[in-house]
Order: sequence, then C-alpha cells, then structure tokens
Amino acid sequence: MILKRRVLEFARRHHLFDASTRVIAAVSGGSDSMALLHLLQELAADGALRIVAVAHYNHQLRASAERDEAAAAEAARTLGLPFVVGRGDVGARARAERRSIETIAREARYAFFREALSRAGGDVVALGHTRNDQAETFLLRMARGAGPRGFASMSPRRATIVRPLLDVSRAELRAYLAGRGVAYVEDETNADVTIPRNRVRLELLPLLASRFNPGVVDALASEATVARELWAWASEAADELARRVVTTDTDRAVWRLDIDLLRRAPAALRRLVVWRTMSEASAAAPVSFDHVEAALRLVEADAPGRGRFDGPGQVVERIAGGVVLTRSAGRHPSGHGHVRNPEKPARTRAKGAIL
Repeated sequence: MILKRRVLEFARRHHLFDASTRVIAAVSGGSDSMALLHLLQELAADGALRIVAVAHYNHQLRASAERDEAAAAEAARTLGLPFVVGRGDVGARARAERRSIETIAREARYAFFREALSRAGGDVVALGHTRNDQAETFLLRMARGAGPRGFASMSPRRATIVRPLLDVSRAELRAYLAGRGVAYVEDETNADVTIPRNRVRLELLPLLASRFNPGVVDALASEATVARELWAWASEAADELARRVVTTDTDRAVWRLDIDLLRRAPAALRRLVVWRTMSEASAAAPVSFDHVEAALRLVEADAPGRGRFDGPGQVVERIAGGVVLTRSAGRHPSGHGHVRNPEKPARTRAKGAIL
C-alpha cells in the first residue's frame, strides 16, 4: 500500500494522469514493467486512472523475444486487458541503415507507442523506468559529455509518455512482485557488459557504491531532478534573453547576436543562447562545446575588428556590434564544421551537443 501511494503522489506531482486518463502500460515482461502493470491496475481499481491496454514491442533481437512477448500477452490476459503488439526486425534495419541497434530499437519502440495510442484509444503510454534507470542515464550522459539538459536525464512526462516509477528503486519493485507472487522474465542480454548501460549497471555503479557512496543511485537520481528543474528555469530565461538579443532573417538564413546585450547576461545564459542559435543555423548538425567557445570568444573580444570561423553548417563572424551566423549553402553532408582559431586550437571532445 505504501508503494502504491508513493507512485500515486509522484504521478499527481508531475501531472502524469488523473481519474479520466486512459493509460496504456508498456510491458516488456521484465520485473520493472510487470510491477508497473500491476501497480497501475491497483490504482485503476481505486479510480485513480483508466488502464485500457497492455502494449509490447518485439524487437526480434533475441531467441527469447517470443517468450517475452508471450509473457506480456499472458499478463494482459490474466488482468482482462486488451493486448497490443508490434514487431520489427531491428537488427536488419540497423545493418541496412548503418546505425546502432540501440538507436534503431528506441525509434521503433516509440513509433509503436504512438501507434498503440491510436489503436487502443489511449491518452498516454506508461513506461517502467525506475530510479536505477535514472542514475544509469545520468552516468551515461556524463561520460558522453552532456550538459544541464543531458543531466536532467529522463523526464517524468514528455508529451504522451509518462514514467510513474522514476522515484522507485528496482529492488522495491521486485519485493513488490515477490509479495504478490507475480512472475517475470529475465532478459539474458542484461548480463552483456559490451552494452554501455549494462556496464554502468553491473560494473560502475557497484564500484561507486562500494568505494564512494552506498546511496549513489539515490544521489544521482536526485541530481537528475535538480538538473531538470534548473534546465527548465534556464530555458525560460534563455527564451527571454533571445527575444532581445537575436535578430533573424529567415529569407537569407542569417542570425545576428547583439554583442552589448549578450555581454550583460550571465555567462550560463550567454552560452545557452549562443548554442541554441548556432544549433538553429546548423540545420540539425551537432554543435559542440568548442564551437560555442569560439563564438563566445568573438562576443567577448575587445577588438572591434572582424573575426570569423567555420562552424557546423554555418559561417560565424564578428561584424561591428554583432556576431553574425550565416547558414552555409553547400555544407558537407556530415554536417560537421571545424573550428579554426589561430590563437587557440580546438580541443578533442566527446561527440554530441554540449547541452
């Protein structure tokens, strides 16, 4: 009863669902999603929400994939709920597109969730991500060079996706299932440490817990919450600053940043506005820490003369009282630009955007 109450309070605090919300439970067959399904069913019995279906996506990556689908289907049947299933050969698609299996699997899964909402008449899809998952995501993003937005990790709600269990540990969920005699399946790939998330879960987090902080999972998950709140505040402040600082000529694909106004803003907001503007000008090419640093050097330079460098999909130059970004007409298909600064060569950093 205590766990159910905690989940309900978390859902209310983050506006995940109410008594009229039609919820679809995404169930893989593992412990977290099975606990999610049974907790949602209990909350539905109390009138806190309406659970309308169980959804399962079969990635066809493992020999046990059919077993997992059957476990999810049986759970739906036992609870008297409609079962919505999707299937896709994720491995074949990843090979054909020369992209990672993890990326393709996530895209396919979320596309299926959108389809499931339509097929089952749902309002939201509930996922079984836990406090442990949040801590793992925080560490993975830190290792890849994330900034405040990345450290925010997973949000309790994003559009039609809700995560009611983000404040609950995996151990609590397994104890909940054991107390009710609910079975679940084990994904054998969870032991494969060639997968980065598994390496964090099985090697890095235990090391941090044993050598530095036994409560490291709670600490990291709490840091993600703080980062999410700070990011929300910073985003609003950056919106306000950009309205005053950035002038856009959409016809010519030119953006101008007012140097005097930008200099008066706090450093963190200066960086965020510059990154956002460069990202818009880049037409989806990633903008790195070094790209933003090069633009900020133009903003902060005392000399009124011109300075210039090639950024990702754009030319960035100092012209009088502004820094002007002009989208390149024929940028390289990869979208990557190269910072050229004779005073300070660009440093090598992890791939991906800084924020």
